[in-house]
Amino acid sequence: MSSQNHDRTKNNIIPPDHYNLPVENNGENKSCQYSSNAELAALSTNDLIAYLKSTSDYECHAVILFDYESEYSPLIFTNEKIEAVADEIANLAADYDGTFANGLYGLLCYIHVAQYFSFYNSSTISINANSLTAIEIATDVLCINPALFDLNEEAPVILEEFLIVLDFAGLRHRTATINLIKQIMANMVIYDTWKTSPDISWVTGYWRIYFLMFRGCANNDIDYLTAIANDSDFIELWGSACTDLEIMENPDISHLYQNNAITEMARIATKTGFADLVCPHLYEVSMLFERLHVNWIRAVLAINDAGQCVQYDLCENEEELRGE
Repeated sequence: MSSQNHDRTKNNIIPPDHYNLPVENNGENKSCQYSSNAELAALSTNDLIAYLKSTSDYECHAVILFDYESEYSPLIFTNEKIEAVADEIANLAADYDGTFANGLYGLLCYIHVAQYFSFYNSSTISINANSLTAIEIATDVLCINPALFDLNEEAPVILEEFLIVLDFAGLRHRTATINLIKQIMANMVIYDTWKTSPDISWVTGYWRIYFLMFRGCANNDIDYLTAIANDSDFIELWGSACTDLEIMENPDISHLYQNNAITEMARIATKTGFADLVCPHLYEVSMLFERLHVNWIRAVLAINDAGQCVQYDLCENEEELRGE
């Protein structure tokens, strides 16, 4: 059975991301060295790593790997192989140059699929303590490489895949992960590095932080919630992302980046300990957008749900707002 057919939740937990796979073709129609799970399962650990590094074509590795086959997938995702792939990521991370050149992309895709299967197919594929430690070490090293933010065609693709890997219990709350998210927000609202990009291809990498923030909140990841609640810089940068005027005036960016920043801040407002942290920023959002604008509604309803409408003079009834 293909993993693409799985339910969207399991035990009320939002699962790791699958991928929007190309519909028109798959690995068997590409000029890939290997085109089936059977072939990949037959590879030694070293040969599997070499193959993952050899191609940046998503359809030559991830598309094949995501198609779970009970006979072969558990042989591809043993903990020996997961740990070895993570170790190789750690070895390559410091020298990553913002391109596909050193093979990092295929290795990250493999870890992504391993995480997905460890959620949906945990009886046959699981990530043990040694593998998780190896992944933690690898991601910590890669998080501090500034080439992740290069504004070329390849770096945003790798950044997006890396953020999908980081969007996993045990990784979201790590200091390196939190600092990476803060750097992305700072690039947007302080350093304005996005202005130097010839196009908006970088957005797909940058906005992936909001998927992580969504799951961290919706899945009640206590370690993650505690980490950001205790990081005032994180909250301030997040608030700035919600209210940055230059982003607001650029519709190509604001609809993905700013709107999602506001949506996730509204979502977290009712979590224990967050109302006092985020409602001041949500109030600024309410002052920035016109009444009944979707972002105004999100901010105002969140303030009401958090029990802070009186102090901001923003008490509103949701049903009445719908009537307007």
